[in-house]
Amino acid sequence: MDIYGPHASNYNTHLRAVMASSSSSSSSESLECTSRCYLLGLSTFALTFSATYFVQKSATLRLRGGVSAGAIVATSAFFGVVGGYLVADTCRKDCEKTARMARETRMRMEAGRQG
Repeated sequence: MDIYGPHASNYNTHLRAVMASSSSSSSSESLECTSRCYLLGLSTFALTFSATYFVQKSATLRLRGGVSAGAIVATSAFFGVVGGYLVADTCRKDCEKTARMARETRMRMEAGRQG
């Protein structure tokens, strides 16, 4: 008599199938995380650019010589690109760290099952 019930073998088969497909799901999770990072970097660029542009535009209205619109756009673009890059790069590194930790955990679980 099976003490775990009649569904234990089905559960074990399902668990093995899930563990076998976990490598492909981890790569899709990594891709999803990386995609979110690049989207976050893009949105950071847009927000930083627009905020910097409008702050500079309003701050330079009272200057006698004025500042050219090209200079305001250039400095706003510079800060937007740098900010977006830093955010996306930090997030991407965090995704790589999380994926590496998940891989190591999965390898430890598989080694524990075999040994």
